[in-house]
Amino acid sequence: MVGIGGGVPNKADVRLGDIVVGTRVTQYDLGKTVGVGMLERRGVPRFPHQLLGTAVSTLRSIHELQPSRVPSILQQKLGERTEYSRPSLLDRLFEATYNHKAPMASCDKCDQSKLVQQRRRISNDTVIHYGAIASGNQVMKCGITRDNVAQELDVICFEMETAGLMDILPCLPIRGICDYSDSHKSKEWQRYAAATAAVYARELLEELPVAEAHLRVARMPSSCNLA
Repeated sequence: MVGIGGGVPNKADVRLGDIVVGTRVTQYDLGKTVGVGMLERRGVPRFPHQLLGTAVSTLRSIHELQPSRVPSILQQKLGERTEYSRPSLLDRLFEATYNHKAPMASCDKCDQSKLVQQRRRISNDTVIHYGAIASGNQVMKCGITRDNVAQELDVICFEMETAGLMDILPCLPIRGICDYSDSHKSKEWQRYAAATAAVYARELLEELPVAEAHLRVARMPSSCNLA
């Protein structure tokens, strides 16, 4: 499952444009109400298929020795597609208790004193995170609820599709982070985030045994006698 998701900024230093690869998925809104605003969660954690997990482990080991090829593949494949370029819009994270000033789409009118000071990174290259993902039937748009659920379930990303799909199809969630799962959501980062997730998936596919087998067959001489 490749697509976009909302990050949890106070865990693992997740930023806009980063990638989250799900090592575990839990449906966070499944359960029963046991009090005012209280949900007894019944979501059962789901894990990627062993084959996919092995490929992820292999790629993580490779990235410990050499950098990910996500930035170079992005430039090679989408360099001329400016709509998929990293946005010039600032990566702004507001305090969890500060809500967006509706109905303005931009955060320019929001109180800039409520911005969280994030550690400066050496470069703008995408960072890949591995961790648990919370999946639900509705969009997470509340910073306080985001932090509470993330603390309870130990997750670093929110999305809406994977939990149901993993019941019927072995899959691996790969999410490009396009917002911080709060009221300050913006569509400006969605295309770039989707592109980063897709490029990581491409790099991962090269580590799958089936991909390696197909590559070997493709390299065999056409005159090779298999009899």
